[in-house]
Amino acid sequence: MAYQFRLKSKITIAVSVLVISLMSTVAFIMFSYFEQQLKATIAQDQFVMVTGLAGEIDKTLTAAHNQLIDAALRIPQEVLDDPDRAQDLLDSMTGLQRIFDNRVSILTPEGKVFAESPFVSDRRGFDLSFRLYYKDTVATKKPVISDPYISSQAQKHPLVMMTAPVFNKNGVLVGILLGAMDLMGDNILQDISEISLGRAGYLFLTTRETRIIIMHPDAKRIFESVPPGTNLLYDKAVNGFEGTGETVNSSGLPMLTSFKHLKVNGWILGSSYPISEAHEKIYNLKKKIFVSATVGIICILIMVYYLIKYLTHPLVAFTHHVEALPGKIGKDKHLDIGTHDEIGTLSHAFNRMITELDRQTEALQKSEEQYRTIFDSANDSIFIQDIETGGILDVNQKMCEMYGYSREEAQQIDVGVLSAGEPPYTIQDAKEWILRAAQGEPQHFEWKAKDKAGRVFWVDVKMRRVEIDSMDRLLVTVRDITERKQAQEALHEAEKRLSQIIKATSVRR
Repeated sequence: MAYQFRLKSKITIAVSVLVISLMSTVAFIMFSYFEQQLKATIAQDQFVMVTGLAGEIDKTLTAAHNQLIDAALRIPQEVLDDPDRAQDLLDSMTGLQRIFDNRVSILTPEGKVFAESPFVSDRRGFDLSFRLYYKDTVATKKPVISDPYISSQAQKHPLVMMTAPVFNKNGVLVGILLGAMDLMGDNILQDISEISLGRAGYLFLTTRETRIIIMHPDAKRIFESVPPGTNLLYDKAVNGFEGTGETVNSSGLPMLTSFKHLKVNGWILGSSYPISEAHEKIYNLKKKIFVSATVGIICILIMVYYLIKYLTHPLVAFTHHVEALPGKIGKDKHLDIGTHDEIGTLSHAFNRMITELDRQTEALQKSEEQYRTIFDSANDSIFIQDIETGGILDVNQKMCEMYGYSREEAQQIDVGVLSAGEPPYTIQDAKEWILRAAQGEPQHFEWKAKDKAGRVFWVDVKMRRVEIDSMDRLLVTVRDITERKQAQEALHEAEKRLSQIIKATSVRR
């Protein structure tokens, strides 16, 4: 049998579901808004940081380049006529050597190595005129910062070269001062790459046109090219995007990445921060909110349960009283609930209803007793039958005496048992009479009946449609006419014998 929820349980569940739904909806909306704002703040803070670092890198590179340019301006004209003096000059420039860790060099206007520090014997006269930084410097006669390239030195490291043209008094290019940074070495770019963001975040620097990595915490990735489609947000940065977004890096890890373009050569500075770490505070906050919400919901459920229990206590008492009502009599049927609310009003109305029902029940019982007295006092047998099936619903005492059945037995049999069973007194014939009466046409006919003992006797039947207790029924009255029938047969026999006597007398005459 299925469990039946009580009203208190239904109200408790309904109120709890409503409260929890409202709280969950409000909490979800508020947290979603808060989460969105917090993520936007984290992204904005990261972009601000990257913007600041990009500015610092620009300043640092510009400062390093400016020192190279200042040194070029201080080179005496006569030094450029003697490679040994030029070598001594370069060796004395310790400040530049700390910045440009790979080498500091002077080229001739034709692009050949004139002097280089640290000194390498077979490097003098080495032709570097094929390098793009040389061509750009000669073409523009301006200082240049190159994109990364592979050094022609034995170690074959990737370098970034800064140039500063040297002019004589007449403005003629007489040499080029070079400062090379080893992207694998110890310099300002490497120092910046070692800056960590949280536990696993990092900075990286790439060129824009060639997409070559200049700076990365993983030295193996330096001078690698980032293929298009590997990092979609980076592809947008190459096309001019600046800002922060979620992306997947070349290793397939979800990252929160910011991009900012440097003023130097349009290089792109990026910061990548694992989303799991960047949003760790949000995830932790989610857990705390979930635990707090769970505890809060449990507390609310307990409060709602006891509140509903208190509020529905009068109604529960009312229900228990009504359930036990059949076993109560007299004033015990009345219920006294002292609350001044709808339940109290309902209890007063209930008491008045009980009083009125008791009065009506008593009157109905008296009426039933009177009806039963009249019903059983009739001299004719009376049947109350179902109008559709013809089934016997009730009989009076005279029927029991006439047919020999008790009232209970009569209600279990059909009219076929009470019929002689020979045409035209069969069950089919009886049903035809019942059908006509059910259609509203009163019937009056004589019938051969049979009692419980099997005695066949004549009855006079009257059958009509009536309404009893707002239900359509058949009222059938049956009178035993056996004696009348026997008298009629005796009279008929007497008349027959008299007719025979009269005929015999007439023949003798």
